[in-house]
Amino acid sequence: MFGDEIQIVQTKIDNIKEHTFNFENPSVLKITSPSKSKVSVNKLYEWYVTRYSKIYLPRRLQEIAATHNFYVNRITVRNQATKWGSCSSKKNINLNYKLIKLPGRLIDYIIIHELCHLKEMNHSQKYWREVEKILPNYKSLEKELKYYRL
Repeated sequence: MFGDEIQIVQTKIDNIKEHTFNFENPSVLKITSPSKSKVSVNKLYEWYVTRYSKIYLPRRLQEIAATHNFYVNRITVRNQATKWGSCSSKKNINLNYKLIKLPGRLIDYIIIHELCHLKEMNHSQKYWREVEKILPNYKSLEKELKYYRL
């Protein structure tokens, strides 16, 4: 997660009913599954990523919002086909669960990008000045983000 490749190790065990997930270290995800489970490792990984992102991303957004005095009405994490995030005029921010697969600095960039839309609902020069106040290196982060696909 957070942009790093991880190894997934699955162990199947009798007498358990649910899949469990545990990071042995930051690069190894251990999945314990019921012995008769037919669910693929890829599906289990995506399920875990989706679940984890719904915990981590709102917390991270709230931390950054508090640090920079932004007020957010509602935070939603979901699977968006074409966007990393979006912001509404009602001060609601939507984040794509796939953000969790990006490096931390790019997650923070997207969060800050959306938070700045709370002040400017466009991509005007005024908007980009707001972003630059928080992230002076935003241009390099934006370039780096282009290497990642949804």
